[in-house]
Amino acid sequence: MADPSNEQTQPVRPKKSIFTAMGFLQADQQLEKVGLAYQVNQTLKKHTLPYAEACQLLRLHPSKRTALKRGFLDPFSVEELKALLSKAKALVIASPRETVLVEEEAGMSC
Repeated sequence: MADPSNEQTQPVRPKKSIFTAMGFLQADQQLEKVGLAYQVNQTLKKHTLPYAEACQLLRLHPSKRTALKRGFLDPFSVEELKALLSKAKALVIASPRETVLVEEEAGMSC
């Protein structure tokens, strides 16, 4: 008989989302909120905005920014997270810091 401790087990991927598997109500909405929050946080992380500046530019109360960063998504609706993602992406595109960096790099190549 084979020793079960020596066998390598493959993880079983659920056929439904983790929220559905755990019995959450509105599981699809929760999954969408997690995805949007992740995108907002990654966009802000890439941009390396100071915390207070990010709150001010996104017009977001610091307690809600903390909740978003830590994954506490109850205070947010899907629509609010979509709006925050749009604002965060717009900040990255129209950032004065990006313009300064591009100008400095252009000046260095001359």
